[in-house]
Order: sequence, then C-alpha cells, then structure tokens
Amino acid sequence: MKKPREYLGCQVWLERDDSTQRIERLFTAAAETGLGWVRLFLMWPWIEPEPGVWKFGIFDRAFDAAAKHGIRIKATLTANSGPWHVGTPSALHSHTGFLSAAQREPMRRYVLACVGRYAEHQALGQWILWNEPFGGHERTGETLDHWRHWLRGHYHDSIDVLNDRWRTGYRGFDEVPFPEHVPHEAHRGSPWNSYAPWLLDWQARAAWLNAELAWVRDVVREVDPDTETCVNPIPILSNRAAAGVDLAAMGHLVDVVGATYHPAWHFTFADRLQFPALMVAGVRLQQSYPSVGRVEVTEVQSGNTLNSSSRPCEASPGEIARFYTAGVAAGAESVTGWCFNVRSHDFEAGDWGLLDDMDRPSARSRALRKVHDRLEVALEHTGGWRPAQTRAWVATDPHAHALERIEAMIARSQVPGRMEDDGANGAAMLAAGLMQCGIPSAPVGMADLPDRATNGGLVVLSHVVSWDAAVAVQLLSFVESGGTLLTDATSGRRDLDASLHRPWPGGLADRIGLRAIGLQSRPEGYGVSLHGVPAGRWLLTRLVAELDGDARWEAWPELRFGYDGEPCVWERRFGRGRIVVVRGMLGPSLVHGDRYMPAARYVLDRAGAPFAHPLRPAGGHPSTFALPVDVDRGSLTAVFAPDPVDRGGQPVRLRAPRGAYLDLWTGDALEVAADGEVSLDALDGVSLLWSPPPGENR
Repeated sequence: MKKPREYLGCQVWLERDDSTQRIERLFTAAAETGLGWVRLFLMWPWIEPEPGVWKFGIFDRAFDAAAKHGIRIKATLTANSGPWHVGTPSALHSHTGFLSAAQREPMRRYVLACVGRYAEHQALGQWILWNEPFGGHERTGETLDHWRHWLRGHYHDSIDVLNDRWRTGYRGFDEVPFPEHVPHEAHRGSPWNSYAPWLLDWQARAAWLNAELAWVRDVVREVDPDTETCVNPIPILSNRAAAGVDLAAMGHLVDVVGATYHPAWHFTFADRLQFPALMVAGVRLQQSYPSVGRVEVTEVQSGNTLNSSSRPCEASPGEIARFYTAGVAAGAESVTGWCFNVRSHDFEAGDWGLLDDMDRPSARSRALRKVHDRLEVALEHTGGWRPAQTRAWVATDPHAHALERIEAMIARSQVPGRMEDDGANGAAMLAAGLMQCGIPSAPVGMADLPDRATNGGLVVLSHVVSWDAAVAVQLLSFVESGGTLLTDATSGRRDLDASLHRPWPGGLADRIGLRAIGLQSRPEGYGVSLHGVPAGRWLLTRLVAELDGDARWEAWPELRFGYDGEPCVWERRFGRGRIVVVRGMLGPSLVHGDRYMPAARYVLDRAGAPFAHPLRPAGGHPSTFALPVDVDRGSLTAVFAPDPVDRGGQPVRLRAPRGAYLDLWTGDALEVAADGEVSLDALDGVSLLWSPPPGENR
C-alpha cells in the first residue's frame, strides 16, 4: 500500500545562483511538509549557457538533497524552450513546439545529456516530457509538410474529394496551404468560407503535437528504458479542439497522463467554491479514456497570485487541503502543487508559493502537512484507495468543440452561449453539479459513453453541437437497458461535417418521436419558474419540436418558462429507461449565469435521483459535494465543502444511511440521527466518513 507522502508533491523552483545551503533548506522543508515528490524543471538555458558548455551544478545538488530526504523527482524536460544559441533568445520557458528543423539536433543533445546524467540517480522517479503541451499552432515548413501529409491520409489520396468539400481547385496536396490562407486575402475571416479546413485543422495539429512528444519520449528511451514518462496538458475542461489536444492519443504515448489545474488561470468560468469539484471532473475525464492507464495532477495552484493570472486569487489553507485530498480521492496517483517556493525574477516572482516569500513555513504548508497526517490515519483504516464507479456520464467531445471554435472565431463571438468554450466548460459545470447532488459523475468523450446500463445510470448531452448520427444506436441501447438520457436544446443539431441533421437531434429524432423543427432565440434568454417561483434563466434560445402522440411524452408540470408558461422539460419512457429533454441550454446557462441555477440543479437532481450515492449533501452551501471512494476495508465517502467563512459559519449537513461513522479527518465518531441526517463542522472543508466492514469495530 502506498504511503501518504507518495501522493503528495510540489514544484521546487531553483534559481541558477542558488547555494547548496538554500537547496538543502528547501528540500528539508519539503520533507517536513510531508512531500514524497518534488518536481524540477531542468532549464536548458541554464544547463547549456554556451554551445557545448554543460552546467548541471544546481540540479545535481537538488537531486542529491532529494535522495537524502527520501524524495523522488519529477524531472521536467524543457527541450521546447532552448537557450539563445539555438535561436530562442530571452525565453526561459514557453509552450511552443518545435520552431525549426535545425533545432532538433541541439534538442536531442540536451535531452540525452539530462537523461544520461540522472537516469541512474536514486532520486529520479519520472520524466515529464514537456510542460503543458498544447496547441500545435506553429506554422513552419515542417508543420506545413505534416498538414499536407495528414490531409493526404484523411482524404485517401484524393485531391478531388478535398476540392469538392473545400470549394477549391488544387492540383495536388503539395499546393494546399494552412486553413487561414485558403480563402482570398479579402475573404479571410468570412463566415461564408468552407468550414472543412478548420474542422480538420485541430486533428492535424493534435497529431503533430503528439508526434513531437513521441520524438522526445523516444530520445529519453534511448538511454532510460524504464523510468515512467508523463505529460501534463492544460485544456482538460476547455475547448480541446482549439488547443489541439487529443487525450486519447496522448494516453498511448506515456505511462502517466497528468494535467495542470490552476484556478487563477483555468477555472475563471466557475465560482471559486466549485474548484475542487472541477478538478475531480478533470481527473475523472482523463480516467474515462481506455488508452489512459494512469492519471495524476501534475500542477495545482498552491499559493497566492496577483500578477501571473487572469483572475488573481489566493489558495487558502482549506483550499490546499481540498485540492490535494479531492485529487487523491478521485483517483489521481499523485497531486503536485505549483509552487513550493516563490520565484525571484520576472514572471511569477512573488506568486504561487506554498511557503511564504522568505522560504518559511506558512499556513498553507501546514495545511498540506495536515493532509499528509490525515491520509496516514485514513489509509491505516481503509487500506488502498481507488476511484468509485461512475453513475452519470456528461458528454464532451473535441469534434463538437471544433465546430464551436469555428463559429465563435468567424463571428468573433463574445455572446454567452456562442463562445468556443461553452460546451466544454458547461460539461464540467454539469459534472460538478451532479456531484453536488450526490451523483458520482464524470465528463466523457462521445465514443466512450456506455452502451449498456448494467445498474442504471445517467447520460447527459448538453450543447454537444455536432455528432455522427450513428451514435444514436449506442445512446438508445443504453436507455433501452435501463439508463436515463438527458439532452438539451442545442445538442445534436449538426453532423461532424457541420451539416444540419434533418430531423434533429441526429439519429435520435425519429426513433424517440421528438423532431426538432427549430429554435426560438431572445438575447435576454428565457426566465424559468419552479413551482411558480423564479428559478433562473436559460441562455439565448429554446427548442421547438414536434412530439409523436404515440411516444407518450409528458411535460414536467412544475418547471415552466416565465415568458409564456410553456413547459421547460419533456420526458418519456423508452424500453426500460427514460429520455428527458430540456428545452434550454443546460451547461452554458451554468457557465454564464447563476452557477447554482435552481432550475438546472432541479433537473439534475430529478433526472439523476435513482443513481445518487446514499451519503450526499442535504443542505447548506450548494458547492458541497460527496465523493465515494472504493477502499480495501469498509466504506469511505470524502466530503468537500467551502471554508466556514464562505458558508456563513453553518455546519455541513448530509443525508446518510443510519449507523455509526468515523470521520478520519477529525477523528470524531458520528451517529446518523433518526431523520437520516448528520451535521459536520468541517472546519477545513474536508471530511472522510468511514464505516468499518460489518462485524468490525472502529
């Protein structure tokens, strides 16, 4: 069984003039904080300041200090951020890919030098191939050749097929330019251009990015065939087509797929109190890919930000406890913070530190030590932890993201409900909302949705703007076997080539007896009432559909449009399951409106109630959520709530099966009251409620 320190890590930021004494102090502090992992960037500009001049001194001292304290190193290679003499002056770090074929040999020498130096070091635990890979946006001779080669394969070597869809007249693939150069200069950015080049662009960029990562991995493997490899993409819960990230393919490249979650950068679409649930959603999304065997959180915010963020915020001690514990409870093999100590120069100087600015322990670092100590107690009682079974799957798909990106890009849209991240952000918010209703959930790609409901379950399709009609077979098989399908107004309108399904939703309409005949749109949206009380507002539009009489659709009588009193939701039985259709945008309305919109929460709660975990939130702040964890002994549910100040000092109330529980976070013994509820102070916003196996004392 893993020790608690094996779950916990943080990035130590080294300066090139750091003394041996400072490095030793930092690693001593890391060990005292309970860390079993330290991440290091092997900064190429510092390691090779002049051509062929190698200076590993500070990194040698860091590796040795780690070994002394029993800490393992996540060594991050920076081959994409070279020194001045390879043509990239000034940059210390970047997210760009390969900028020139001439850089490959120097990059190779750098990777071989790093791997050769540390492959046998006892402190080495992992090679991170490239920090935060995304994009593939580089427009170089190499990437143009790749684009043309990729198109040749996609179109099965037929330039005529490409020309027909693109409305072009190229004589061969060697004439095809990048998508932005296809139209006449006067027409670039016009909405009347063919969508086809941009629908394919993300796939080609993702393939190029993965080829770059594979190149670095292969160089590592020339010297070190055994140490695990990892990458940590950023856009897990945003538009992955825009970012050129193919998680399924990445899973085939490395041993561990990590991710970066910085609330101050990446969760600006959500209420701050939802951050732990969103991180869980990201971990669960990555786990859903069959090609991804192991998952970690490679970076999560661990300190205050002012200048280096899009929404400045601190990470409170309670948030540190929740970020780390929620990641582990969701199934991450480790959770690593950014950053243990603050940087001294330029960007991020004075931001992000778990320690204070003087490298001293802080309330945050003490909170992380508490996480270590509480995990130690918990693991002694429960044995090993594993992610629990998912009961609700929220569809999110980069092919649909590609269409969202195009239509947001050509309209330069800042209209809520038409922005490029609305589908992906909305799916994340719905997964968090389901968790807050007590329903274990995960965002999942369309291809990985279940086709059988062995024990029931809920599939949610919200603002999945395009899909292949063939997916209907999979969805209806799920429903017929006892599952519930929840879909909304803007899902399934187009196919993957951006053509309108007639009728829509594609592949489902005729089978389920509901044919969308259009949308009604109002810029102010549509207010909704629940039992006659205002309950929020759907963004922009609502669905208009024809219902077959023999399909036996029924309206939910309690949820109505304030505009004209029409019903907001229709439902019908289908086989052994049911189908629920919401006539508004479900996910995007949470992104751009009330993050806890009562109408949306009611829909999720009612549709998913049969699949709720028996121990779940019963009241209090709506961001509270319960996360069941599969354990070796007994039953464990992790509960996460805001800091007491953010819930008005109120306790956390839960529904739970009657019986005795031990809170492994506080050590308190609890009894569920006669009304089936229990109240927790949860001063850190964390509770680990455990009940022992039958017949075993606590």
